[in-house]
Amino acid sequence: MVLFDPDLAGDPGFALSVLATAGLLLLAPGWRDGLRRRGVPPGFAEALAVPAAAQLACGPVVAGISGTVSLVAVPANLLAVPAIAPATVLGVVAAVLSPVWPGGAEFAAWLASWPAWWLVTVARYGARLPAGTLSWPDGTPGALLLAGLTVALLIAGRRPVVRRLVAVVAVAVVAGTLPVRLVAGGWPPDRWVAVACAVGQGDALVLPVAAGRAVVVDAGPDPAAVDGCLRRLGVREVPLLLFSHFHIDHTGGIAGVFRGRRVAAVRTPQWPEPAAGRDLVRAAATAGGAAMAPATAGWAYRAGGVELVVLGPPYPLRGTRVRPEQQLAGCCAPRWPGCGSSSPGTPRRRSSGRCSTDCRPATYAPTC
Repeated sequence: MVLFDPDLAGDPGFALSVLATAGLLLLAPGWRDGLRRRGVPPGFAEALAVPAAAQLACGPVVAGISGTVSLVAVPANLLAVPAIAPATVLGVVAAVLSPVWPGGAEFAAWLASWPAWWLVTVARYGARLPAGTLSWPDGTPGALLLAGLTVALLIAGRRPVVRRLVAVVAVAVVAGTLPVRLVAGGWPPDRWVAVACAVGQGDALVLPVAAGRAVVVDAGPDPAAVDGCLRRLGVREVPLLLFSHFHIDHTGGIAGVFRGRRVAAVRTPQWPEPAAGRDLVRAAATAGGAAMAPATAGWAYRAGGVELVVLGPPYPLRGTRVRPEQQLAGCCAPRWPGCGSSSPGTPRRRSSGRCSTDCRPATYAPTC
């Protein structure tokens, strides 16, 4: 397949498929036999060995992509096993019948939708568990680190003493951290209204408008950082991506916002400097199929409980100590849900960085 389509070599989905197959062929049989020798019933031994081997093989790539290591992948796969065969077989039947018997194909696809629904449900609720993942370095370094630890564990695990030590450490870690994670709750917290992503120099602000949907203001300098932040927040769709100005520490991460999610619209300052940031945003918006337009002073946007208003500046400021590209349309007023005369105390952020506690619209001002 790689010879026919070399681009598959860099495709994460193809890599995960190959690694999972390798785990099933190279690791699962030995683990299954080992569990049987220890008295585990044959069917249960296979049910444990297969998802564990696949997860161990795929873990480094998943960690590199998502920046997390799943603690619930094996039990989630155990729950998913009964639905895999019928979903696959019925899906193939639907594909085969579709050219010659559309009605039969539609019926087969409807039958396949039920096991597919179960797979999606297991994945969705498994991903929402508050203690279901551990943070891990993302990118190539994180993948290589986990791969090295995995190989070392496989080699050392051949010794009974090492296996017992690993089991004791694993139980101790789970017993020590699980209660804390359960009490503290998951991320993001319930009814969150805004998150400032840790992107280093620059900004990336996330304002939720509905489940899985959020407005993003600026993208920071690093695509991996903003993508990881949005993944942890469960953001799958961005109805609006708004940029305060075109500096690279606010626009450089735009590819991470588009990664794996739909961006409906991009709004930018009306002044084009600096050109490098403007061109980067335009290229990403064009590639992602997002409508791009300037947001001038007075422009307003409302979705869910978020209301944004561009306050200014209405024209380029000349004769000041601020460089022109640092005074673009960067003041926005997000009105938080519930903010009104009956809800005093909503914080307000001003361009000076000081906060007041009146309930006028909060002001987001870029830091340059």
